[in-house]
Amino acid sequence: MSFISIAIFIISISFALLAIYIAKMLLRVSGLFQTLGKTFADIEKKLDQSIHKVGELLNQSEKTTMDVEEKLKATEGLFLSLKNVGDATQIMSNNMREHSSRYKRRGTLVGTKNFVQAIQYGEYASVLFKSWQQGKNASL
Repeated sequence: MSFISIAIFIISISFALLAIYIAKMLLRVSGLFQTLGKTFADIEKKLDQSIHKVGELLNQSEKTTMDVEEKLKATEGLFLSLKNVGDATQIMSNNMREHSSRYKRRGTLVGTKNFVQAIQYGEYASVLFKSWQQGKNASL
């Protein structure tokens, strides 16, 4: 065997080893691509589910917003009534303030003298009743 035959044999063995190495590398790369494909399929599925859930959430948010809007419209009458009550209370307060200042200036109001006398008679009757009760209890 000549030197050239040995060199060709070594080159053919190294070529066979290189081909085996490249084949293994290509198998690993193909496995990597398959794994990436599965991962991307899972991501796509999860993304579709997320988009669906976001859509449902938006629909629910719209329903909630419309419900809140309806309830606010329903309470609008209540708040208008409360405003009217507040206005009426303010008018009464102003009238009372006016009557109070008028009473302060005059010292008496029409019809208060009879009212005060009725209160005084009631107090007098209460005192008489209490003293009668005390006398009744003392005699027993």
